[in-house]
Amino acid sequence: MLAECFLGITFAIPVDMRQPILKLSSVLLFLATTACVQPLEGDGSPSTDRSDQPGVSDGNESWGCDGVAGDTINPARSYFTTSFGCWIDDNGNNRGDVDDNCIPWCEGNAGKHNAADEYKDLCGNKSGPQCERDVKWYMAGADRWGCTSRLRVTNPDTGKAVVVVVLDQGPSCTIERRVNHWVADLSYPTSYYLFGEPTSAVERQDVIIDPVPSSTPLGPVTDTPTPPASGNGCTPVLCGTDVAGDDNGVECYCDADCEAFGDCCINRFDVCSE
Repeated sequence: MLAECFLGITFAIPVDMRQPILKLSSVLLFLATTACVQPLEGDGSPSTDRSDQPGVSDGNESWGCDGVAGDTINPARSYFTTSFGCWIDDNGNNRGDVDDNCIPWCEGNAGKHNAADEYKDLCGNKSGPQCERDVKWYMAGADRWGCTSRLRVTNPDTGKAVVVVVLDQGPSCTIERRVNHWVADLSYPTSYYLFGEPTSAVERQDVIIDPVPSSTPLGPVTDTPTPPASGNGCTPVLCGTDVAGDDNGVECYCDADCEAFGDCCINRFDVCSE
């Protein structure tokens, strides 16, 4: 077969027709050549800009989602958010999700992550919807972190944080490709606690996600750190929410008298030093 390009269209041509076509090619050579070249950059090199294509990340070179669901972890720990699943509202009403069947993927697949016993401890013989409603603080992300993994999810704008457990697979790559970024699918109670409302990936409401030990209790984080001991003429003071370091939203103590310490500590484990 011979590939010929005319007016921007490439045709596969049988060998026995090559001679007549080549004669025609000589007449349209200029047009065919002009139509088939790649767009050029300002310096004359072929264009490599693909940022307007679905699935191509603008500024997120390490992001990618080509399978069923997101399975890579953002090195910067930042994820846009969506809301899903079954839950119980503040009035005690059972709530569903028209876009989700409320059957956790981990119900039948936790064993693939050596987490069958952990899932059983959480949900036993409950139905999928009942499991989600009882657990309350959960999210998708089995392909990223594994079934029953526990994660601390923090709203970096407010410092509010929740510990959740991974019960489901997702979100789908279709959702991530809409925003060219990592997405975390959170339970409705988690979204309401962190943002006051459900969220959609296109709104770009982001969270910071950190793995925590499996023994960490689920639900809102209310721990208050112990201030570091005084020393070297420094006096620890409560800074409030961390705003200067790793943006983990942890309330922390720092030392206003230490110049090297800056305006606020990086995390709650910092100690006073000159």
